[in-house]
Amino acid sequence: MQIVKPVNGRGYVVQDKIQNNLLFSFRKLFPNSTNEYYDLSQIIVNKKLASVTKYPVGTMIYLFKCIRKDKTSNEVILYQESYVSKNLCKNISLKYLNKNGFMNYIENQTSSKVSHSSKKFILKELKIKNWLKHLTMTY
Repeated sequence: MQIVKPVNGRGYVVQDKIQNNLLFSFRKLFPNSTNEYYDLSQIIVNKKLASVTKYPVGTMIYLFKCIRKDKTSNEVILYQESYVSKNLCKNISLKYLNKNGFMNYIENQTSSKVSHSSKKFILKELKIKNWLKHLTMTY
């Protein structure tokens, strides 16, 4: 995936926004993998959550979780929690997320264009097998 492209007389310039938006999509970063979304809930931002998400206190947001698995080995390669404004995602559902993915929802179900995203990566050693035993998927 190219983030910059050569342009005659200008050197290297950042790709179009549409191309850059691919960086926000784990399906593009990990092409041989699939997502399983679960635990979609609506929450009101409190002080503690405001410090983590940067949403103002009192804002209604969705929280959903996702595990990304390698298609070949079925190994969990990523665990993700997403906090998204309820105003942006009025009709979001686990069924849609599991069929199409979150970036597809943004691109096709909203009039919004992604101009920035914040991803915080935390590397942790987890006992995945025990954790997955307690995971229940709802659609």
